[in-house]
Amino acid sequence: MRSEDGKYWARLVICPVDNEERLIVQALEQSLIAEAKSPTDVERIRVDVRGLNACTQITFSTDTLSHLRAVINSFLYLIHSAVKSIELALRKTDQYRD
Repeated sequence: MRSEDGKYWARLVICPVDNEERLIVQALEQSLIAEAKSPTDVERIRVDVRGLNACTQITFSTDTLSHLRAVINSFLYLIHSAVKSIELALRKTDQYRD
């Protein structure tokens, strides 16, 4: 979307459906907060990550539509990689409990 000040923005909300996903979303939120605190281009791109009840909300704001697409793609790839790593760690933890 384009805001009144000419910036482009988008919002992504990730919500768990069960307790296992709740753990994944919480861990994911922490890693995304760390990533959002050190943006590559502060003047052109802003990313805000915050908890919203049990969900994680990510808001992207950029100066151009192409920057918006690029930052969303980067975060989606990061989310995919982080979730796969967290799921693997949870499975390994479960194996040690059995």
